[in-house]
Amino acid sequence: MLKQSTAWPTMVILIILTLCTSSCKSTDEPISLDVGLLNPNKATQAISKGFIDGLREYDQDNRINIIEYPCEGSCVVDPCEGTCDIDSALQELIGRNVSMLFTVTTPATKKARVLAGEKNIPLVFAMNDPIHSGVINSLANPGGNLTGIQIGGSVPKSLEWLITIAPSVEHIVVPIKFDTKAAKQ
Repeated sequence: MLKQSTAWPTMVILIILTLCTSSCKSTDEPISLDVGLLNPNKATQAISKGFIDGLREYDQDNRINIIEYPCEGSCVVDPCEGTCDIDSALQELIGRNVSMLFTVTTPATKKARVLAGEKNIPLVFAMNDPIHSGVINSLANPGGNLTGIQIGGSVPKSLEWLITIAPSVEHIVVPIKFDTKAAKQ
């Protein structure tokens, strides 16, 4: 798995190469790419910002148009708590003929995988556990028309590292929403 500090530049390069190999035609006319972005969780907006900033850094000719679907509330679990209807959001983004989709959260990525697969649209995701969520079988070889990064990490592994680094810690506070699969780790 890529470290967080190197994940975004590497991911952006992979995205641009993917888009160019699937969308670029041999013409003299510059190609513009529309990237649909869906992040229904306001707590992970830094991920969207990092993705956008990374695209902008490599898009010297301003050919990438980011279409961000606005969501309010929280959509960490399905059904969402708030005003973001993931199905409608994805239908709208796909209806705008995006060249690629970028999703954050498990519900958004699972639904986008189906819809993007039907339309052969490349999907890039950032989510907590893409393997156990059934989105992919392997981080190294996700298969299909998708790729992405695992955000966060393994709770057991995080606790193991905490105990290794600070063995004298007696109390740990872990804020978590208990009705999610992440809580069951």
